[in-house]
Amino acid sequence: MINFGNVRYFLILATSLMLSACSLFKTIPANPYHPVNDLKLTLKNHPDSAFQQLKSSFSVSQPLQLTYLVIANIALTPQWFDGLTSIELLKQTSNKQFLLRSVIASPWPFKPRELITCVNTAFSKSAIDIKINSCSKKYPVSGEYVRVERANAHWTITQTTTNTVRVDYQAWLDPQGNVPAFFFNSKLLNSSAKSLQKLQHLIHQAQKEDYAY
Repeated sequence: MINFGNVRYFLILATSLMLSACSLFKTIPANPYHPVNDLKLTLKNHPDSAFQQLKSSFSVSQPLQLTYLVIANIALTPQWFDGLTSIELLKQTSNKQFLLRSVIASPWPFKPRELITCVNTAFSKSAIDIKINSCSKKYPVSGEYVRVERANAHWTITQTTTNTVRVDYQAWLDPQGNVPAFFFNSKLLNSSAKSLQKLQHLIHQAQKEDYAY
């Protein structure tokens, strides 16, 4: 039985700034990391920003709890999150609430982006819901990075059949600074696909024994 209270596992979500060409709706070609080719990604216009929103989904043949633990394990996050250079836990309010700091690389001439995010997790028998929002004011600003002040993401992990879990992920951020929206939007889809394909593969390979304690 996997215990969600283990403080080794935390969640960091945002949208990568290291990206490549997009369309409005696309099923990504065969995943080089994972045998199931069902990753879907959609880009939508944001009602209050020129920067687009990402919506995605994929499935895995793993237990609900194990899928969550792979996604939430920050030791693994740099292995799949494109452009992530660092991640740290700033504060733990409970086993469901965390404050995190992450730094994402940006292509020259843009400075790295820093995100301070609040993570709130809800558990039920057949689903796990994780909401991430920018909490920029909860940590001092550093001149070394551009602080992202507007960002949100949402993971929903759902047991759809006895042997299948569906992962839905939505995310949006305003990268701040002088990043042109057309540049950001044109790169978003491929980078996100690359990250989520790697994540899907890590979940597929995961063993319960690796997360037992």
